[in-house]
Amino acid sequence: MPAMWQLGAYAVGLVLIAAGVWWLVHRPDPDAEPVPEPDQADGGAFARLRRARERASGPTRTVVGLCLVLLGYHTVAWAGPEWLFSFRVPPDRWWLLVTAIAVLIVGTLLADRLEAP
Repeated sequence: MPAMWQLGAYAVGLVLIAAGVWWLVHRPDPDAEPVPEPDQADGGAFARLRRARERASGPTRTVVGLCLVLLGYHTVAWAGPEWLFSFRVPPDRWWLLVTAIAVLIVGTLLADRLEAP
C-alpha cells in the first residue's frame, strides 16, 4: 500500500498532467465570446488562467503544456517505484528540472511579449 505522501504526489502529478493537456489541446475560436475579465468572472483564478491561455500564441501554449506534462510525469515518477519509472531525472537533481522548466516558460512568455504588436 502506498504511503499518504505518495498518494498526494500521484494526485498532484495527475493534476499537472491534466493542466498540461488542457494547455495543449486548446485552439482559440475567433468567433467565440471573449473570456471575461478576472474581476467580472465568478472564478477569479480560473478566469485568469483561461485568459492567459487565450492570449498565448500557439508555440507558447505548446511549451507551457509540455512543461506541465513533464513536471507532472516526474512528480508521479519520483513517488512511484524505481523499477516502474526508470526513465526519470534523479530525485536529487530535481532543481535542474525545475530550473529548465522555469527558463523555458519565462523564455516563451518573453518571446510572446516581444512579438506582440
